[in-house]
Amino acid sequence: MAWKMDLLENMAKAGPVGDNAARYLVEKKVYIDFKPIRGAGAMYLPWWWPGKGFPHPKVYLDANTYSLETSPSDPYMVSLVIHETVHLQQGVVKALSVQGELEAWQAQYQAHNRFVEEILPDEEKLGGKWDEIAALSLDSRADLERAQELMVNLSPGYQADLLPLYPLPQEIAYHVQHIMEAVLRLGGAP
Repeated sequence: MAWKMDLLENMAKAGPVGDNAARYLVEKKVYIDFKPIRGAGAMYLPWWWPGKGFPHPKVYLDANTYSLETSPSDPYMVSLVIHETVHLQQGVVKALSVQGELEAWQAQYQAHNRFVEEILPDEEKLGGKWDEIAALSLDSRADLERAQELMVNLSPGYQADLLPLYPLPQEIAYHVQHIMEAVLRLGGAP
Protein backbone atom coordinates (compact mmCIF):
# COMPACT_ATOMS: atom_id res chain seq x y z
CA MET A 1 0.00 0.00 0.00
CA ALA A 2 1.37 3.38 -1.04
CA TRP A 3 0.36 5.10 2.22
CA LYS A 4 2.40 2.65 4.33
CA MET A 5 5.40 2.96 2.00
CA ASP A 6 5.25 6.76 2.30
CA LEU A 7 5.00 6.43 6.09
CA LEU A 8 8.07 4.14 6.16
CA GLU A 9 10.03 6.61 4.01
CA ASN A 10 9.10 9.43 6.37
CA MET A 11 10.09 7.34 9.39
CA ALA A 12 13.50 6.79 7.81
CA LYS A 13 13.89 10.58 7.51
CA ALA A 14 13.41 10.96 11.28
CA GLY A 15 17.03 10.15 12.07
CA PRO A 16 18.67 6.88 13.08
CA VAL A 17 15.89 5.89 15.50
CA GLY A 18 13.29 6.35 12.74
CA ASP A 19 15.36 4.54 10.13
CA ASN A 20 15.89 1.63 12.52
CA ALA A 21 12.15 1.49 13.28
CA ALA A 22 11.20 1.56 9.58
CA ARG A 23 13.59 -1.30 8.80
CA TYR A 24 12.22 -3.30 11.74
CA LEU A 25 8.62 -2.87 10.53
CA VAL A 26 9.56 -4.15 7.08
CA GLU A 27 11.73 -7.02 8.35
CA LYS A 28 9.11 -8.26 10.84
CA LYS A 29 6.18 -7.67 8.45
CA VAL A 30 4.39 -5.51 10.99
CA TYR A 31 0.84 -4.56 10.05
CA ILE A 32 -0.25 -0.95 10.55
CA ASP A 33 -3.96 -0.37 11.04
CA PHE A 34 -6.46 1.94 12.71
CA LYS A 35 -8.86 1.36 15.60
CA PRO A 36 -10.34 3.54 18.33
CA ILE A 37 -7.96 3.67 21.29
CA ARG A 38 -8.76 5.20 24.64
CA GLY A 39 -6.05 7.18 26.42
CA ALA A 40 -3.31 6.91 23.76
CA GLY A 41 -2.61 7.85 20.15
CA ALA A 42 -1.40 4.38 19.22
CA MET A 43 -0.79 0.88 20.56
CA TYR A 44 0.94 -2.31 19.51
CA LEU A 45 0.22 -6.01 19.63
CA PRO A 46 3.32 -8.21 19.68
CA TRP A 47 1.48 -10.84 17.62
CA TRP A 48 -1.57 -10.88 15.45
CA TRP A 49 -2.89 -13.86 13.51
CA PRO A 50 -3.88 -12.70 10.00
CA GLY A 51 -5.88 -15.81 9.18
CA LYS A 52 -3.60 -18.65 8.16
CA GLY A 53 0.14 -18.53 8.36
CA PHE A 54 2.53 -17.12 10.92
CA PRO A 55 1.49 -14.48 13.44
CA HIS A 56 2.66 -10.94 12.79
CA PRO A 57 2.97 -7.97 15.12
CA LYS A 58 0.63 -5.06 14.58
CA VAL A 59 0.68 -1.30 15.29
CA TYR A 60 -2.66 0.43 15.67
CA LEU A 61 -3.12 4.18 15.31
CA ASP A 62 -6.11 5.78 17.03
CA ALA A 63 -8.92 5.81 14.45
CA ASN A 64 -10.48 8.81 16.22
CA THR A 65 -7.44 10.86 15.18
CA TYR A 66 -5.75 9.11 12.25
CA SER A 67 -6.82 7.37 9.05
CA LEU A 68 -5.55 6.70 5.53
CA GLU A 69 -6.60 10.30 4.87
CA THR A 70 -3.94 11.51 7.33
CA SER A 71 -0.79 12.61 5.60
CA PRO A 72 1.95 9.99 6.03
CA SER A 73 4.23 12.96 6.76
CA ASP A 74 2.25 14.04 9.85
CA PRO A 75 5.17 14.40 12.28
CA TYR A 76 3.30 13.34 15.41
CA MET A 77 1.84 10.27 13.73
CA VAL A 78 5.26 9.30 12.33
CA SER A 79 6.71 9.61 15.83
CA LEU A 80 3.86 7.56 17.35
CA VAL A 81 4.58 4.65 14.99
CA ILE A 82 8.26 4.89 15.96
CA HIS A 83 7.25 4.85 19.65
CA GLU A 84 5.21 1.67 19.19
CA THR A 85 7.96 0.06 17.13
CA VAL A 86 10.40 0.64 20.00
CA HIS A 87 7.99 -1.34 22.19
CA LEU A 88 7.92 -4.19 19.67
CA GLN A 89 11.73 -4.21 19.69
CA GLN A 90 11.86 -4.18 23.50
CA GLY A 91 9.58 -7.16 24.02
CA VAL A 92 6.51 -7.27 26.24
CA VAL A 93 8.28 -7.47 29.62
CA LYS A 94 10.31 -4.29 29.13
CA ALA A 95 7.55 -2.48 27.21
CA LEU A 96 5.21 -2.94 30.17
CA SER A 97 7.39 -0.88 32.48
CA VAL A 98 8.02 2.83 32.98
CA GLN A 99 11.60 2.23 31.83
CA GLY A 100 10.30 0.79 28.55
CA GLU A 101 7.81 3.63 28.18
CA LEU A 102 10.47 6.24 28.87
CA GLU A 103 12.73 4.73 26.21
CA ALA A 104 9.85 4.83 23.71
CA TRP A 105 8.85 8.40 24.66
CA GLN A 106 12.46 9.51 24.26
CA ALA A 107 12.66 7.86 20.83
CA GLN A 108 9.39 9.55 19.87
CA TYR A 109 10.69 12.95 21.01
CA GLN A 110 13.98 12.53 19.18
CA ALA A 111 12.32 11.30 15.96
CA HIS A 112 9.58 13.96 15.98
CA ASN A 113 11.98 16.84 16.46
CA ARG A 114 14.50 15.50 13.94
CA PHE A 115 11.75 14.97 11.35
CA VAL A 116 10.37 18.48 11.88
CA GLU A 117 13.87 19.95 11.72
CA GLU A 118 14.76 18.13 8.50
CA ILE A 119 11.47 17.95 6.61
CA LEU A 120 8.90 20.41 8.00
CA PRO A 121 10.78 23.38 9.49
CA ASP A 122 7.53 25.38 9.87
CA GLU A 123 6.04 22.74 12.20
CA GLU A 124 6.41 23.09 15.95
CA LYS A 125 8.85 20.83 17.77
CA LEU A 126 7.89 18.97 20.91
CA GLY A 127 9.07 20.93 23.92
CA GLY A 128 8.15 21.82 27.48
CA LYS A 129 7.61 18.67 29.52
CA TRP A 130 8.84 16.64 26.55
CA ASP A 131 12.25 18.31 26.99
CA GLU A 132 12.30 17.10 30.59
CA ILE A 133 11.31 13.56 29.55
CA ALA A 134 14.12 13.54 26.98
CA ALA A 135 16.68 14.38 29.68
CA LEU A 136 15.67 11.68 32.19
CA SER A 137 17.83 8.61 32.82
CA LEU A 138 16.52 5.14 32.06
CA ASP A 139 18.54 3.79 35.00
CA SER A 140 17.50 6.15 37.80
CA ARG A 141 14.55 5.15 39.99
CA ALA A 142 13.90 8.83 40.80
CA ASP A 143 13.92 9.71 37.08
CA LEU A 144 11.54 6.87 36.29
CA GLU A 145 9.17 8.11 39.00
CA ARG A 146 9.36 11.60 37.48
CA ALA A 147 8.78 10.17 33.99
CA GLN A 148 5.70 8.34 35.24
CA GLU A 149 4.33 11.62 36.63
CA LEU A 150 5.10 13.55 33.43
CA MET A 151 3.54 10.90 31.17
CA VAL A 152 0.28 10.91 33.10
CA ASN A 153 0.32 14.73 33.11
CA LEU A 154 1.04 15.04 29.37
CA SER A 155 -1.44 12.39 28.35
CA PRO A 156 -4.49 12.18 30.65
CA GLY A 157 -5.88 8.68 30.51
CA TYR A 158 -2.42 7.23 29.86
CA GLN A 159 -1.97 4.67 32.60
CA ALA A 160 1.79 4.80 33.13
CA ASP A 161 1.08 5.05 36.85
CA LEU A 162 -0.06 1.40 36.79
CA LEU A 163 3.25 0.12 35.41
CA PRO A 164 6.23 -1.06 37.45
CA LEU A 165 9.20 1.30 37.19
CA TYR A 166 11.51 -1.41 35.84
CA PRO A 167 10.65 -4.62 33.95
CA LEU A 168 8.75 -6.85 36.37
CA PRO A 169 11.53 -9.40 37.14
CA GLN A 170 13.93 -6.54 37.97
CA GLU A 171 11.27 -4.72 40.01
CA ILE A 172 10.46 -7.85 42.03
CA ALA A 173 14.17 -8.43 42.73
CA TYR A 174 14.50 -4.82 43.92
CA HIS A 175 11.61 -5.17 46.36
CA VAL A 176 12.71 -8.59 47.62
CA GLN A 177 16.19 -7.18 48.31
CA HIS A 178 14.72 -4.27 50.28
CA ILE A 179 12.42 -6.59 52.26
CA MET A 180 15.37 -8.86 53.09
CA GLU A 181 17.46 -5.89 54.19
CA ALA A 182 14.63 -4.74 56.47
CA VAL A 183 14.21 -8.25 57.91
CA LEU A 184 17.94 -8.49 58.62
CA ARG A 185 17.91 -5.06 60.30
CA LEU A 186 14.96 -6.07 62.48
CA GLY A 187 16.64 -9.37 63.37
CA GLY A 188 19.74 -7.65 64.64
CA ALA A 189 22.05 -8.94 61.91
CA PRO A 190 25.00 -6.65 61.06
